[in-house]
Amino acid sequence: MKYYTLTFFLIIISNINLFSQNYLSLNQKFETLHNGFKSTANTQFYYNISKSELISVYEKPEKMIQIKNNKGELKIYFPKKNSVAMIQDNSFSTSNDFIYYFINNETQSLGLEKEGFTLIDSKQEGKYVVLTWMAPAKIKIISTIKVVYDGDKPIYSEYKNANNNAIKKIYYYNYTREKNFQIPMKVTEISYKTRTDSIIKRMSFTDLKLEYKPSSDLFNFKIPEDAKLEEIPTNK
Repeated sequence: MKYYTLTFFLIIISNINLFSQNYLSLNQKFETLHNGFKSTANTQFYYNISKSELISVYEKPEKMIQIKNNKGELKIYFPKKNSVAMIQDNSFSTSNDFIYYFINNETQSLGLEKEGFTLIDSKQEGKYVVLTWMAPAKIKIISTIKVVYDGDKPIYSEYKNANNNAIKKIYYYNYTREKNFQIPMKVTEISYKTRTDSIIKRMSFTDLKLEYKPSSDLFNFKIPEDAKLEEIPTNK
C-alpha cells in the first residue's frame, strides 16, 4: 500500500495515446526538514512513455540509476561498483506512482479508489469541491482522506486516523499546464508523528520537457550485462 508519500517518486505514465511525444523528462529537488535539520536531494527523471519505463538518476550519497516499469519490476544500478539490486512488487509499478494520476488526468480519486478506498462524501465549500474517502478495513493507520479541488485541480489532501486526528497534510501548487494535462510543480507534505513533532517534505519539479526524440541516452539506459547481482536485505 502506498500512501502517496513523497519518497518517492515518482512517476509517470503508461498510456502513450495521450501524447505524440514519447519522452518526458524533469528534475526534482527533494527537501526534508525535521528537528531543525534539513536534507536535500536532487534527482533527474527520464520517462520512456512507449515502454512505460522510468529512469531515475541519483547523484548522492552514492550515484545510482533506478529503473522501473509498469510490471512492478525495480532495478537499482550502482555504477561505481558495477552492481545491481532487483526486486518485483506491484507497489513499484509506474502506474501506481503519484504523478501518474496527474499526467493521465486521473485526479478524481488520485488512485484511492484503486487501492480500495470508498467515496463517502462529496460537497461544495465556496468555490472548492471536497471529497472524503474511507479507508478499507485492511488499512489500520488511516481512517479517512479528504481531497480538496479548485476546479479540476487537487490542491490539498488530509489524512486522518481513527481518532479523527490529522496525521498527514499534502499541498499541491504551482501548477503548469501542458497540452494534455496539468501538474503541480511543487508539493509540500507534513506528517505528524505527535502533536508537537512533524516531518516536512518539499518536492519541487523543474525543466519539464516532452520530446518526440530522446535528447538523452538515459531514456534507453541498459544495465551492463556484467553487473554483479546484489542481494536486498529482508526482515525475517
